[in-house]
Amino acid sequence: MNEKDLESMKKKVDDKLQENFITGCYEGYDILTSMGEKALSKEDLPSIKKAINRMNTLFIMKEEYERCGWLKRFCEEHLPDHKIELDEEVQTKIIL
Repeated sequence: MNEKDLESMKKKVDDKLQENFITGCYEGYDILTSMGEKALSKEDLPSIKKAINRMNTLFIMKEEYERCGWLKRFCEEHLPDHKIELDEEVQTKIIL
């Protein structure tokens, strides 16, 4: 396999990872909107908070501000100790 083939394969893998990330954000958002507080598990709260940050960052990048507003209200009501922050990794790795 030559360098060009390796770069092509890496790009395909990166594109698939990005596609899966974006799909996962929308699926996670749908779970939160449909289940509300029931979607929150005390054992998974750190992961859920990180996922909310990642979703919110993606939605800002895609200019889906209604979703951002909903996430903010959801956190204010159900996770009052969580301040949504931008996820730097999403900002640098996701190309829209």
